[in-house]
Amino acid sequence: MNIIIPTDFSENAYKAVAYVYDNFKHQGLEISLIHAIKEPATSSGVMLRLDDMMMKDAERDMAKVMSQIWEAYGDKPEVIIRNGYLKDWVEQVAKVKAPDLIVMGTKGENNIASKLMGSVTESIIRTSQYPVLAVPASSDSKPLHRLTICTAKDQLPQAPFICNLVSHIAIPNARIEVLRILTSADQKAPRSISLDKQQIRVETLRNADVVDGINEYLATSEVDMLCLYHSHTTRLDYLFNRSVTKTICAKVELPLLVMRGA
Repeated sequence: MNIIIPTDFSENAYKAVAYVYDNFKHQGLEISLIHAIKEPATSSGVMLRLDDMMMKDAERDMAKVMSQIWEAYGDKPEVIIRNGYLKDWVEQVAKVKAPDLIVMGTKGENNIASKLMGSVTESIIRTSQYPVLAVPASSDSKPLHRLTICTAKDQLPQAPFICNLVSHIAIPNARIEVLRILTSADQKAPRSISLDKQQIRVETLRNADVVDGINEYLATSEVDMLCLYHSHTTRLDYLFNRSVTKTICAKVELPLLVMRGA
């Protein structure tokens, strides 16, 4: 499984790293850590000196992260450090590597670094062609036993990816379920949805607001990861999905997987 993990060397970012190693089988796991150094706006001579200093600082901080990973998990992921914007480099590396998953930490502490990482995560979720897993700083470090996929479709888009993801979960027989929020009285949902020759149970909840419905369900269910689809085939789809995804990212305190819908 090929995974890209952007990092700003914060505790939030390392939580995403730890989440991957704690919850996915190490065999066949290929991880790339990406850090980007934003060039300061200054004169060319000073910029060269600052670039050199910032690169050395980044290499030192990355070495600390690598040491943590080696001590905790006995692995040495690929390291990529570049000048520029993190979002741009994540997109460029993703084009080359075609990752199965991009995993990022989300903001938790009220400081500039965490706000920056949070905004980058949100931006990548909106634009990425690849599934993005956002791991909140406030989420509990509990094993991945139960995945809830929220969709309005009777078939699951990205079914091959979901099957691949489930096959790499460290805990065997992790439970998968589908959540359907019914926003009107005349809406109906099937009892189950097919996934790789298996029938996945569909849980339904009636609520006029999708976000409120999701939060209501999560409040009474022991879900370990929430999965959403992000689609904008039309302008209305784009605005609706962006609003729902952004709100869920801000409210939900558990890992959130966002996939591009069909």
